[in-house]
Amino acid sequence: MSDNTEQPHTSTPGRTSLSIAALALAAGAAVETHGLAPTGTTGLDIAVVVVAVACWVWLASLAPLRMLVIGTVVSTVLAGSVWAFCVGVAAVTLGLLWRRSGDGTQLQRAVIAAALAQVLAQLRSLGTFGISSAVGLALALAVAVVAWGRQPDAERRRSKHIVLAIGGLGLACVIGFGVTAATAGSRLLNGGREARAALRLVDQGELDAALDGFANASRLLSGAEDSLGAWWGVPARAVPLVAQQRHSVRRLAQEAAAATEQIAAILERTDYDALDVVGGRINLEAIRALDAPLRDLDRAMGDLAERTDGARSDWLFPPINGLIDT
Repeated sequence: MSDNTEQPHTSTPGRTSLSIAALALAAGAAVETHGLAPTGTTGLDIAVVVVAVACWVWLASLAPLRMLVIGTVVSTVLAGSVWAFCVGVAAVTLGLLWRRSGDGTQLQRAVIAAALAQVLAQLRSLGTFGISSAVGLALALAVAVVAWGRQPDAERRRSKHIVLAIGGLGLACVIGFGVTAATAGSRLLNGGREARAALRLVDQGELDAALDGFANASRLLSGAEDSLGAWWGVPARAVPLVAQQRHSVRRLAQEAAAATEQIAAILERTDYDALDVVGGRINLEAIRALDAPLRDLDRAMGDLAERTDGARSDWLFPPINGLIDT
């Protein structure tokens, strides 16, 4: 007699792991759409955000469900958008329902972790220098540490080695950036001072001296940009936060060098001697001919000020913002 009794469907560990991996990658891709830019380079930003969030969701699926729910409640209160608030409320509701049967399954905890990642990515601004991001990272780190402690011993040792290796590479990248920044810093500082002094000379009518000043500023700023582009500083592009410092300072050097070079070129081709009074007469044609160069000069100086102001960011370390203001 054959047994036709249906057996209950159970999820195999392999299928559960595959589901969590897919969910983690989807969560990473969703977080990336929120415009996070840890490195300032689009391609690297996508890779860093997707991989980091996916790894975190996978690890967070081992954290206690209660901790994930509490973290979601805190982040939902600080949510910076209606969408994030709704996601947080839905996740908290699911978490409380699943808590009735204990700590939930790993897949259920992964769902809450994925939702928590979305909310953390959209915390509202809490002040300067990325305070909201620091709060989000602190919550994520707390969850990761607790989850790491719940891993089996073998997996915990393996993940420890991976973290140490990544940390070592990151430190090497930071050191490389520090070397390039030290070389470029003095050139950028002196170039900025030369440019500001030249601007004052323009206001005073000392145009020949201003021309020399802008030319010197352009050379110094170009040298700073070359220093920041040295090969030993390039790996820092992949290090979150540090990459933003490098990108902002290098962009400032590039744009300021271009602006000062443009101003110097305008001053060099402008014939101010034609304005001299000769025989009691002023050359009106010469005055009209100066209209376009003077407009170009005014526009170029405005661009220089705008580019300098645009380089400031809440993400920049205070010394770098101070360097921009100098």
